[in-house]
Amino acid sequence: MKNSFITIWIGQSLSLLGSGVTNFALGIWVYQTTGSVFDFALIMLLITASGILVLPLSGYFIDKWSKKITLICCDAFQALILVGLLFLLTTKNLELYVVYFLVILRALLSKVQSITFNTLPRLITSQLSQLKWYASLTQISASIRLFSPVFAGVVLQYGIKWILAFDIITFFVAVLTVLISDFARNDLIQPKHDSSWELKEVSQGIKYLNTHVELKRTSIWLSFITFAVASTTVLFTPLILTISNEKALGFLLGAGGVGTVLGALTASKFGAKLLPSRSIMYCGVFICGVAINPSLLWLAVCIFGCFFSSSFALVKLKAYWYKEVPVMLQGRIFAIRDALIAVALPLGYLFSPWILSLVLEPWLTANDQIVGFLMLFTGYEEKQGFLIIFLTMGLSIILSTFLFHYTGERNGNRCI
Repeated sequence: MKNSFITIWIGQSLSLLGSGVTNFALGIWVYQTTGSVFDFALIMLLITASGILVLPLSGYFIDKWSKKITLICCDAFQALILVGLLFLLTTKNLELYVVYFLVILRALLSKVQSITFNTLPRLITSQLSQLKWYASLTQISASIRLFSPVFAGVVLQYGIKWILAFDIITFFVAVLTVLISDFARNDLIQPKHDSSWELKEVSQGIKYLNTHVELKRTSIWLSFITFAVASTTVLFTPLILTISNEKALGFLLGAGGVGTVLGALTASKFGAKLLPSRSIMYCGVFICGVAINPSLLWLAVCIFGCFFSSSFALVKLKAYWYKEVPVMLQGRIFAIRDALIAVALPLGYLFSPWILSLVLEPWLTANDQIVGFLMLFTGYEEKQGFLIIFLTMGLSIILSTFLFHYTGERNGNRCI
């Protein structure tokens, strides 16, 4: 079964890489076509937030449906959507609203695919050390998209068509790996359920969280951290494109991808003593560091450190959730957790451009002395409003995590 999981993991990771390449290319296409940070934020919003309403309901069906069929359907339908995008692009009929609509469909399928894949490790083992290893693999899969800008930055010069074609191929490979997997053919050894529909079963995940305070606290805390990180992430691409170019952006995001992989592997092997909350605090420190110096080398260090520390924390948190949540409820509970995060992401994507355009930029325009001080302090010649948001959100991550850890210790939880 472990070998079969690795086979599925390879296929799903490859499809995530293809999706990341496509998302990066579409984001660049939208930004260069419209020149609007808001439109760029909107495409990211649609990618991350489209599955919010269906996540709790999808978790119920993930618990009941065959994992094999679910993964195959998600991959196959996403491939068909990409074929449609490629056709419209080839015939020069690709419009912005069409991109938004197809991105929504892809995001819905991607959410279901992600939750289904994340429920697999607990079906193999209940040992915490092995759960950390499988959690690191799922975290690496999720982070593989961070390598996509490096690949996309090279291929994009030949045209977005090649990127879409590559993504289509990755989905067919993912389908093939599920089909040939013994693990999938055993339907993940999950007991069969009654196929009848019961609303009370859908709400079991919410009831379980309400009776397990630490899981609920962790979900809320992660949602805020996600909001703060998203508020800076949406500004990172425009910031780097202002001081450099697409290749530099791809290099920096690639550094983040390396940090994510190394952080996940470190957590699975050597992370027994460092608490995930402390690692998240380090992430906040590195986010603040982005605002200090515009040097690409320094930015690479900050991005690497941010993704390393956050990945380290997420692996340990995933292992904690695998251990604490019953197998039969993981689809529903993981869906609720991911729904909270999915709400936080678009709020972060919308908050920072809104506060930037309506508050910070008018305020900085009317106060040249503050702009001069920020230029002297940070070394950036422009985008001072961006830097204020990076500093504010980094500090908020540090403070909120400190409070979360302190209250957890008071309640007797020393694992987080």
